[in-house]
Amino acid sequence: MARLLLTLGLLALLAAPTAARADAFEDAVRALNADSYDAKLAAVDALAALRDERAIPVLNAMEAGDLFVRASDGILVIGQKEGRDYRLTGALDGQDHGTAGSRELDKVKVNNRVRGAIKAAVGRLQLENLDPRRRLAAVDNVLRERSPEAAELLRAALEAEIDTGVRAAMEFGVAAMDLAGDDPERRLAAIDLLTGSLDPRARALLGQVAADPDASPEVKQAAEAAIAAVETNRRMLELVANL
Repeated sequence: MARLLLTLGLLALLAAPTAARADAFEDAVRALNADSYDAKLAAVDALAALRDERAIPVLNAMEAGDLFVRASDGILVIGQKEGRDYRLTGALDGQDHGTAGSRELDKVKVNNRVRGAIKAAVGRLQLENLDPRRRLAAVDNVLRERSPEAAELLRAALEAEIDTGVRAAMEFGVAAMDLAGDDPERRLAAIDLLTGSLDPRARALLGQVAADPDASPEVKQAAEAAIAAVETNRRMLELVANL
């Protein structure tokens, strides 16, 4: 509840008239350096709600422990190790801010809850990009995580996706993650989607399910039938290619 109230408060601030506040992105980024982890969680949520691409490198740096406050002037910077010092890039302006030693920087600290929120926020921002090519790349990034949270991100993005190619990639991604889960109904739906697939990854994924000792007999049988369909399609393609 506290996180929800903090998020709503930040969103209200960001929605205020321009004359009454600074740039919304700047407000949201500065809020990442809050005193409490609950406030940081709210700040991450509020920043993601802006759907501003500039948030992605800032959030990635925060998760990696590379987001700092420079002690001399209090500005937020992204620090990359350069010898004994850090090369600094402004979190707000993206400009080079020279170098600084570790004693001149205060790290913006995170815990596991904040890291999880950051991953979800970055995933949403990438999957909502206006460029279909970037959304397609985002699907590949989400697939590398293979977590229930990542699957839900893809599921939500799939509902709003209109590009045929991106939708197909998202459907495959959701199916791949559902296959790795333990929900029999979702596993069966995923197998049905991949039945006859021409994607070379489908055969390997279905093979893992067929060999899973914990899978139910129904799921195993469906996976084996899907593998047969995949192999049939592959052979037909080879025949056509050799005509």
